[in-house]
Amino acid sequence: MASKSNFLAGALGLYILLVGVQPTGSTEVNKAGSPLSDAEYANFFSYIRPPWKAKIWCDLRLRSGCDDKLILRLDGFENHGAIPFGHVCADIDDKAVFKSFCRFSYYRCQQRAYYVKVWFVYIPC
Repeated sequence: MASKSNFLAGALGLYILLVGVQPTGSTEVNKAGSPLSDAEYANFFSYIRPPWKAKIWCDLRLRSGCDDKLILRLDGFENHGAIPFGHVCADIDDKAVFKSFCRFSYYRCQQRAYYVKVWFVYIPC
């Protein structure tokens, strides 16, 4: 029972966090589904720091999947309003390629690498 109440409290915290997350503007035109700039990522990640905040949305992602309404909203903010379709590359030492943004997000959560950035969407990476 305590585990369920902790999860619900965390989910509520995630919802409150998402209400405050707003996509940021940039001096260049941002295509929906494109990765954020470094400055935009700094702003985006500021909403999920310290790591316990990032863990809340990772727990929700792992329990509810990538189609959860709150997860879809967060993923949209991370990609200029639209979740990318197709492969994505991540800012990891070996420039890993993932089959989808969802798989990349699962990897980030499972590795507790909460602040890894997408650097390119769609193949080729």
